[in-house]
Amino acid sequence: DAFSSDSIPAHLLTVEAFQLYQKRITEHGMLAVHVSNKHLDIAPLVHRLAGHCGWTSKLLVSSGSVEHCTLPALWVLIGSRDNPTWSHEQLRFASVPQESELARAPLWTDQHHNLVSVLRTH
Repeated sequence: DAFSSDSIPAHLLTVEAFQLYQKRITEHGMLAVHVSNKHLDIAPLVHRLAGHCGWTSKLLVSSGSVEHCTLPALWVLIGSRDNPTWSHEQLRFASVPQESELARAPLWTDQHHNLVSVLRTH
């Protein structure tokens, strides 16, 4: 989980990184990106990168547990459009990104990424 602190490794959220992930993930494999962050809104960026690479992505909120000392978390799940995992019952509450959200999202590359572009405005 590379995103658990307030500092994110930007090189993992670029077009080039996602192209590398695409070469390594099998046809029915999934990538789960933890995007919870108090100061940065990373989900739109991850959705845009996924779409740019021809993948489907959905936002999933995992519940926290007092018993297990965990907090709720935001995850972007990424996989091929025809991945059978998308039909799993636990993903029925996962949301797809809005077109307007994708239009505003940055598209980071190894040559250009800017943390200011993902700062939360509220």
